[in-house]
Amino acid sequence: VGVGKTAQAILLLCHLYEHGELDDGGLVIVPKTAIGNWIGEFKKFAPDLPVQSWETSPEFCSCDENGAADAQILLTTYPVLLNARRDNIT
Repeated sequence: VGVGKTAQAILLLCHLYEHGELDDGGLVIVPKTAIGNWIGEFKKFAPDLPVQSWETSPEFCSCDENGAADAQILLTTYPVLLNARRDNIT
């Protein structure tokens, strides 16, 4: 606890983004109880990195007609991802 794993992961994504190695985007899947913390940490450590949070049903995710998020990083939870798979949304 408190060893900076979240910040390290965010900084790695920033590094990849800045060096053009994140062209296809990134998916970060976190426990439901941690998504608020991750959103806050992205704002704190990577305010310029385009991040989209997908916390509920896909209708509330800012996605295009192909299901792609507007942002470079899509942040979601295990339950949302499992529901999307069950509903054949992925």
